[in-house]
Amino acid sequence: PKFRYLTWTNRVPMTVTRLGITLLGLMHVAKLVSSQDEGPCLDQQAACATTLLSIRSQTQSQTMSQRQRQHSQLQQQPRRVVIQLRAGITGGPEALAQLALAVLDSGNAKLGLIGELDPYYAAEYPDLWAVLSERMLPVDNLNQDDTVVVPNVVQCAPIGKVQAPHIWLLGVDNPGPDGCPRLSHTHWLAQRANVRTENVLLPYLTPSMVKHAVETAGLQPDGSFKDLANLASRKEQTVLVNEEEIAGKIEGVSQELKNAGVNVIVVTGYSRQSLLELQLKAKVVLAFCMHGAERMPLESVLHGAVFFTDTCLNGAGKDDFPLSEQHRAISAEGILNALHNYEKEVMDPGQVRLRRLYGFEINRESMAQDVHRWIGS
Repeated sequence: PKFRYLTWTNRVPMTVTRLGITLLGLMHVAKLVSSQDEGPCLDQQAACATTLLSIRSQTQSQTMSQRQRQHSQLQQQPRRVVIQLRAGITGGPEALAQLALAVLDSGNAKLGLIGELDPYYAAEYPDLWAVLSERMLPVDNLNQDDTVVVPNVVQCAPIGKVQAPHIWLLGVDNPGPDGCPRLSHTHWLAQRANVRTENVLLPYLTPSMVKHAVETAGLQPDGSFKDLANLASRKEQTVLVNEEEIAGKIEGVSQELKNAGVNVIVVTGYSRQSLLELQLKAKVVLAFCMHGAERMPLESVLHGAVFFTDTCLNGAGKDDFPLSEQHRAISAEGILNALHNYEKEVMDPGQVRLRRLYGFEINRESMAQDVHRWIGS
């Protein structure tokens, strides 16, 4: 006798009635097997079983594909990175503004902002200023899966729904470890705080300052100067001292320099324009026990000052400050030598590398690449 087997798929819910019909069909198959030639019936049973297994396999495959597509779509959604901006016109607030712009440029993250940015930076970073209001978020609107970045002056604590914000080390304080991941703005700080290489985000010097060095000092992309003799003729026996690191450290050296007729100026309270004029005149700039990549000394370097530091804190970092060894120690003798042999000292290979690095290699594009690498890691 002929019998048409019943099959079903996951598209039609199985009801009690269908289950009963199916059981009757299977009973009929058993009867056919016992009463007739078993060969054809067994073949039909095998075909039925094969069909059911095929349907089940297709259903599982479709379900897995749907899950993979959903997972892929979630992965393709850019992560929201929220930068806490800070008021003020100093290196820290500017670095945070640059980081926000780098997130905007990175191509693999969505920018969010909390805090405030000084209007001074509107002209320096117009692309960021243009989106400032639309990217600003109330803290209550943060999602728990947002990546929030705060400077190292902020202690590890929840911000809104974000339990562990990333702390960006813009100085030596607050390195952890604690419950918050760390980012670093120099290679030396990263090593000190056990920060991964992928989490090193290098800020750059103010673009208008680099432009000023190119236009007034003749700075070239290779770290040289367009007309060194002309630049040297405008220099004076002036030494600039980084105001942040002077406590009790320059008295002896400073007195020796003053006795030799050198003008030693501690840089504090100067306007931007006045500082630029000083940097064009200075032959030497000093930075003691640097907490980070200090902007004033590096800006002075681009304007033709010979840079001296020590091996205290960030000064020991050869990736961050690729200086020759004679410029990684501060002494009156070394400084006087640089003043009297300026054209030779300013073209020392370490000084040239430093100008090339901070004048041209670390810039807006390189920081966006740093952020892209970090987000993708």
